[in-house]
Amino acid sequence: MWTDICQAFSSLVYRSSCRRGVAPQRLAALALAAAPLMVGAPGFYQTSAEDLALPLGQIIERVVCQHAPSQTYALYLPTTYSADRKWPILYVFEPGARGAEGVRLFRPAAERLGYIVAVSNNSHNGPSIISYTAMEAMWLDTHRRFSIDDRRVYTSGMSGGTQPATRLAIALGAGIIACAGPIQLPAVAKLDNKTFTWLGVAGDVDYNFDRNRDAVVDLSKRGVPARLVSFDGGHGWPPGDVLTRCMEWLELGAMRTARRPPDPAFIERMRQQGLARARPDRAESALRRGRGEREPSARVRRPRSRRSVRG
Repeated sequence: MWTDICQAFSSLVYRSSCRRGVAPQRLAALALAAAPLMVGAPGFYQTSAEDLALPLGQIIERVVCQHAPSQTYALYLPTTYSADRKWPILYVFEPGARGAEGVRLFRPAAERLGYIVAVSNNSHNGPSIISYTAMEAMWLDTHRRFSIDDRRVYTSGMSGGTQPATRLAIALGAGIIACAGPIQLPAVAKLDNKTFTWLGVAGDVDYNFDRNRDAVVDLSKRGVPARLVSFDGGHGWPPGDVLTRCMEWLELGAMRTARRPPDPAFIERMRQQGLARARPDRAESALRRGRGEREPSARVRRPRSRRSVRG
């Protein structure tokens, strides 16, 4: 598995570097940075005194990557975290390199569901090599420091941040929360993993809404579990409750694919919440149709056709 990880990172960086004309020496340096992954695998993470001092249940705005001090990330460790077992992790790519803001959005769900959240302070909209370098540094540092379940690696990004998030999720992850991204169908054309969970999120007046809808439709047609989540709003991060719902769907996906044991109480609670949302939605939908008004979409669902996605 660790060989696959190194090869995946090399491939990501190489393709990006070729497009940007990065010198071979830079490629060699990036390849060397991945070499520690092979040392002591699979249990190669090393907990230092510094790591033990990191507070639990708090937003840590700046963690310096040990092997690349120019790279930092914001971090959240749930209050129940310990190195005694492996934990799911969510890697987030914020388009403005606002790491703490990215952590803040996911913190409530991460605490309740038991996720580590890491958000790069370097990755931002712009040349892809910047994001891929930040991605590699954040991956290596978190895997050195923390006990991570590599069967449950997830990503998220907003706007341009969906591009590195998509690359990492498809190469090494189990799912993605892709928010308001300029998703191109060729970027997901090779994704045929039936154990993957794709959640496309966009505001109902976001200029990238159609691209996210089309990606979900395309993936669903090919049997990849995919949902479209929309909300009242434009281009930007969705409200926190929407992101919480998305992370709950990642949990259901992990249970469906045996990445984690099933939790009957959690499943029943999700079912009841879905029914509770559906009842007022149906009533309001009937009223809107009677008034001839456009119906907003604000729930997680699987698109069956172009019309059913938009509402």
